[in-house]
Amino acid sequence: MEDIYRKDPLDLIDSIAIRLELIEREVSELALRERAAGKMVAIAEQTEAIREALAVLRDKCRKLMSQGPCQP
Repeated sequence: MEDIYRKDPLDLIDSIAIRLELIEREVSELALRERAAGKMVAIAEQTEAIREALAVLRDKCRKLMSQGPCQP
């Protein structure tokens, strides 16, 4: 596994978003095979909430990074 502590915060957020999309696809396909429409709706709602949180984090990181380097 790569060292996530060395990643740029925006790159880390992007990699989380990509992984979320992959998980959503796999779970949606599984729910379709099981004919579980309710599960698909719940999955869609939760993944959308996570995407919104990631978008807010991305914006906050950009603002902080524009102010200068972050201190650990």
